[in-house]
Amino acid sequence: MWQRFYVVLLLAGPPPVSLAHSLTVGLSKCHVHANATLSALYR
Repeated sequence: MWQRFYVVLLLAGPPPVSLAHSLTVGLSKCHVHANATLSALYR
């Protein structure tokens, strides 16, 4: 799922650096939050 998103970003063309950075930070935060939620659920 994440790989497809990155491929779409690459195909759309290189975005501005700030936009790419904010997207990366947002994605990593969402990923960390999802991992924490899943680990809390399966405890």
